[in-house]
Amino acid sequence: MKRALVLNSALSWTAYQIGALRHVIVDQALHFDVCAGTGLGAICAAFVACDKFNVLEQFWLHFKFRQLLSFNWQTPWRGLFTTTPLRSFIETHISEEQLVARGVTLLISTMNLQTGKEQVLRFPGADLPLADALTAGIATTGLFAPVLSHEQQLADATFINSFLLPKVLQEPVEEIIAIAPALQRGVPTKKRYKIWPTTFVRALYMNLAHDVWGALDRGEKISNAAKAFRNVSDNLPTLLATHVTEPTLQAQLKHTITAIYQQSSYPLKFASGPTIKAITPSHDLDYPLWRFPAKNLAAARAAGYRDAGTTLLQYPEMDRKKRKNPSPPPTSSDVGGSNRTTTRKSGGLVQGLFFTPGAAMTAYEVGAAQALVNEGGLQFAVIAGSSAGALNGAFTATGQVDQLVKLWSSWHTQDVLGTDWAGLLRGRFFWSPQLMQERPLMHTISTYINEQSLQPGVRLRFNLANLSTADQEFFEWPGAPFPLSDGVKAAVSVPGVIEPYAIQDTQWGDGLTVDGFPLEQLVLETGVERVFVLGVAPQTLDSQPYTNIYQMLTRSMKLNQFSETYMGLEQAQRRNELIKQWNADRLSVEQAIETLVEDVDVRAELQAKIECTYRKAAFPYTRKVVEIVPILPKHEISMFFSDYQPKRSQELIGQGRQDALQALARLEPATILISKS
Repeated sequence: MKRALVLNSALSWTAYQIGALRHVIVDQALHFDVCAGTGLGAICAAFVACDKFNVLEQFWLHFKFRQLLSFNWQTPWRGLFTTTPLRSFIETHISEEQLVARGVTLLISTMNLQTGKEQVLRFPGADLPLADALTAGIATTGLFAPVLSHEQQLADATFINSFLLPKVLQEPVEEIIAIAPALQRGVPTKKRYKIWPTTFVRALYMNLAHDVWGALDRGEKISNAAKAFRNVSDNLPTLLATHVTEPTLQAQLKHTITAIYQQSSYPLKFASGPTIKAITPSHDLDYPLWRFPAKNLAAARAAGYRDAGTTLLQYPEMDRKKRKNPSPPPTSSDVGGSNRTTTRKSGGLVQGLFFTPGAAMTAYEVGAAQALVNEGGLQFAVIAGSSAGALNGAFTATGQVDQLVKLWSSWHTQDVLGTDWAGLLRGRFFWSPQLMQERPLMHTISTYINEQSLQPGVRLRFNLANLSTADQEFFEWPGAPFPLSDGVKAAVSVPGVIEPYAIQDTQWGDGLTVDGFPLEQLVLETGVERVFVLGVAPQTLDSQPYTNIYQMLTRSMKLNQFSETYMGLEQAQRRNELIKQWNADRLSVEQAIETLVEDVDVRAELQAKIECTYRKAAFPYTRKVVEIVPILPKHEISMFFSDYQPKRSQELIGQGRQDALQALARLEPATILISKS
């Protein structure tokens, strides 16, 4: 059995992975053909790939902070620290030659500051030395200088994706062991987050946890989609043929149906559909992931060891050589109207509109929305958004897009938010509930936004981050359990910057905290046939080098948001292609039956067998193919998210209008124009 190991980025929680690996490697004696990781998870994956787990374990058993880093005395403006101690440790114990000798593939996740994309380095074979690649994999911007490779700066990919599982799913393996310390999913806490540091930490943990749980969800569906194709392609030709008595027709039918699947363009046609076995904490690790206290590291190792044993016991069919005497670990939601039918159409198409996050940059989206509504004459059955996108979506759904343009055209930063000096002084900074205040924006929301103003037939949807459960929830108006204005206020409350918004004794925050691009849940699964995606992620990123900490941090924060749009659109289009080809193959089989089988009763029986087989195959996607029309800036918007300036906002509005009109012109006229009575 070919098997893969994938480890997420977890800083000091990596100790949990060490405990789990002891059970997996020492007790269960598992061998991995592919090892992958992000951040310190990449370091651990490399040592496992080179069969040096014992060295890695000793490193963590006697962990000293100076083993990881040292102060960067030479160029501190590029990064405060260097990884010289860790690099020396890496070069002493592992090499690419060891990977070649063992026949193991190593995948290291990095972030390319120039392209803005995740760049996965594959060993053996990458054109970068292994030590350089691992150094890049842990080079957190601001702390460490990025690694230069072919005039591209590579850094830690945690900012854009802390869990490499989606890439590992593309490998020819039958089983994936994923060890991913993260917050437990959907387990509520009674704790209230009253000061900005604890709120910020909670938000950070929630974001990292979503990387894990979201990837596991997508991975399970991808695996099931591959298995579904194998199920129908392996079984259906023979099943249909056996229900035909005439030998010639039987052979012809089997040959034709087999050929349909052999010639299929199904994207997962050759995928193995691996089983994913996720080892995650059964209890939250109760220490900060940037601290390395020996007592907590030991407890995390013990928890990982215990959880690995419990998890793998659920899979008795595992191909492994189990040791007789296992060695003990060493000591040193969808709320409101989700089932409604979407019927509001424009020119025969049910259309949706989605606004991405982007704070002050979303003036671009406002201009695009105005063009779609006014010049395009479009009506939308579903309007959705996240963060600032929820604000823009609420104005659009209530028929106030022109008013929204007026507001954006006049807003200065102080009209939206400002430093909460009173709170900071009263709370002596660290005990203040928030850093900034949004009183002017909250007043604007109260003035203009209410559920009664929603246009008839429009479903307004957005996500909110629940700080209690550490997950996102989806709400829809009309039908949500609290007023629309409260929902919008919660949607623009960025945890750690703005105090969480309390509704019905629950603390809510900006949906971007968890997921800034929930296009699938908010729009694609509602029954729409086309969706316009309005975003601020540029089609072409600036590619200049970044020379100091401020530039690198600013770049990383932008890429954190832009990457969600890029990856979200890519995932949505991949699902579209899967659904399209799944349906096309079935249609081809049904048409073959109609062509080859003359007997009406036999045809009906065979069609029933097709229906039964496809239903039992459990294809994981139930929605239809949705046409996705992205409207994004051609070039990067040169500004920071919190800088509101009327003149620049007006320029962005104009740019968004122009790009939206060009997008409309590229569409078939009959599908966008409607007659107004």
